[in-house]
Amino acid sequence: MPASTSGEINFNILFNGESGPVQGEGQTGTPSSPPNVGQPQAENPTSASDTVAISAGVNVAISLGKQAVTAAVSNIGLATGNNYAQEKAQTILSAIGTGAGLIASMSNPLTAVAAVGAFAISTASQVYRREKERMWDNRRANQNAILYGFAGDDGR
Repeated sequence: MPASTSGEINFNILFNGESGPVQGEGQTGTPSSPPNVGQPQAENPTSASDTVAISAGVNVAISLGKQAVTAAVSNIGLATGNNYAQEKAQTILSAIGTGAGLIASMSNPLTAVAAVGAFAISTASQVYRREKERMWDNRRANQNAILYGFAGDDGR
C-alpha cells in the first residue's frame, strides 16, 4: 500500500506561562489560536455566521449607494439640459474621492508620495484637456462667426 502524500499537521507554539489552545464553540481566541470567524455552524453548515452575513450586507449597501449616486450624477445633464452643472457635480465628487484617498494614504510615507504624484499627474492631465477643449471651442466659434457673417474682413 502506498504512503499517504497529503494530510494536515498542526503546530501549536506555546510560550512560557501559556496553556494550549482550547477548541470548541464560543472560543474568543488568542494570538496563538485566533477564532475562526467564518467557520460554518455545526447544525447547519451551509449557513453563514452572523458576522459574515453582516459584512456582506454592509458591502452590498455601500455598492448600491455608490451606484445610486453615480446614476444620479451621470443623468444631471440629461434631466436638466445643463451639462455645466453635471460637470461641476462630477468634479465635486471626484474631489471628495481624491481627498479621501489622500487622507488614507498619509499613514505611510511611500503611499503618500505615490498618491500626491498620481494627484499631480491627474491634475496636469485635466488642465491640458480643458485648455485643448477651450482652443477647439474657440476655433469652432470663430468658424461659425465667419460662416454666418458675424466676422470677416468686411464686417457687418
